[in-house]
Amino acid sequence: MSAEPEPDGPIEMETVACGLCGSTDSRVELRAPDHLHHVPGLFTIVRCTRCGLAFQNPRPRFDQVGRLYPDAYGPHQDARPPDDLPPLTRWGRTIERAAASRYYGPLSEAKGGGGRAGLPSLWVLAARVLQLPVLPPNEARAQGPSRVLDIGCSTGRFLAHMKSWGWDVQGVEPDSTAAGCAQALFGVPVVNEAFGRGLFEPESLALVTMWNVLEHLPDPLDSLSEVTRLLRPGGWFVAQVPNLKSLEVRLAGDKAFQLDLPRHFYHLEAATLSALVTKAGLRPARIVYPVEPFSLYMSLGRMLKAFRRPPSSRGGIWLQRLLWPLCAILSWSGSGAQMAVLATKPVGAE
Repeated sequence: MSAEPEPDGPIEMETVACGLCGSTDSRVELRAPDHLHHVPGLFTIVRCTRCGLAFQNPRPRFDQVGRLYPDAYGPHQDARPPDDLPPLTRWGRTIERAAASRYYGPLSEAKGGGGRAGLPSLWVLAARVLQLPVLPPNEARAQGPSRVLDIGCSTGRFLAHMKSWGWDVQGVEPDSTAAGCAQALFGVPVVNEAFGRGLFEPESLALVTMWNVLEHLPDPLDSLSEVTRLLRPGGWFVAQVPNLKSLEVRLAGDKAFQLDLPRHFYHLEAATLSALVTKAGLRPARIVYPVEPFSLYMSLGRMLKAFRRPPSSRGGIWLQRLLWPLCAILSWSGSGAQMAVLATKPVGAE
């Protein structure tokens, strides 16, 4: 049994093989420090010369992972009740809920024609403009029990919305503070541990989601194989991840916000994301590119050395809004900061 790491000592690293094909042959893509939380060290992204997968190597050992995420880690902080939000944010969330209730709600509410799964095209467009999570929910609901698992659910806001729209929800979240918030504030059931085998019954889920989680996992192929086991035939899997082929990475290089070294172990693009999903036994249906101005905003700030974290002033919020049209163009061209894969478990698969 290994000794506990020294809390203030250097991060202990390990060398790994490619997580897709198992090859140990790779070339260095870039090296970068931790620009966000300043974990000491210089971290390396390599690309497998056999299959093209990009990943961090060497990378922090699994028993060191807790040291990479400070208490103020952003995704674990969005736990404020609606009354604590600024008025403009509350107003925006109200509009978001109106669109989302039509986009994700029960099939009986999806009236009209011209849109995906019977939804009016106006609501599909509104969901895209509001940057709602990309989902095939009505297709999933139409085929059987509507149980959704969100892996890495953080404070549970996504699952809280899904619950209000008629889904049977379940979360998995290793951070105890975030998991506690999900349960206390939103009443979302959460398994407070890392996602792994044996947590749920096979073929018990209609939908599994990962929102910017897959890139953090030490063995994404193993995790995706477990997702395949848990989905019922015809069930859906959706994962959103940073896009390594974004214009942002090409311009900002090692300063690109979406690289987030050393917390991101894998750095994916459409081809390698599809390859991982396919090897795990799922069938990719499509890859889409959500609009994400925040990442470009942060990368531009680093390039200009104007700030290390986004300012709390309204100016920062308005700058992101000004970047939205550019980010929309980048997303439509496949060069946006984020991408999402939608995949199904083939009927007849075990």
